Amino acid sequence: MEINGLNCCALSEIAGLESYSGDPEQFVRDFCEELSFPSYSPGGFKRVGTQLGEPGAHYVFTALVRGEDSYRGTYGNNLADYIKKHKLGVVVQSPIMLNRQNYDDHYVRAWIWSPSPKGLKRWWNKHKEK
Repeated sequence: MEINGLNCCALSEIAGLESYSGDPEQFVRDFCEELSFPSYSPGGFKRVGTQLGEPGAHYVFTALVRGEDSYRGTYGNNLADYIKKHKLGVVVQSPIMLNRQNYDDHYVRAWIWSPSPKGLKRWWNKHKEK
């Protein structure tokens, strides 16, 4: 997973989500760990001691939802559902669209996640490695 800053400081991209296809909990754990370094990451947390700071405003992630590819799966929907179930913020989704830039048979969807700082801190305190 990578968190990439975009030209707008209010929006960051989550890349590499397909490697978490069956494990959204591990993704959220890695997300919190990745963004809890003492220095500021694009769209990330500022860490105060051992406590998580505030997340960025919005994160976009995408997934292949239809097409012939080994990455095809439900990983985007799984993460969106996990975020909602655990009250980690608000998630909205785009319609499914053909990826016209690179593939003529890949249909993709994008989600925008606006994390809840309180929800993430609550989740982290319950799920972080002891």
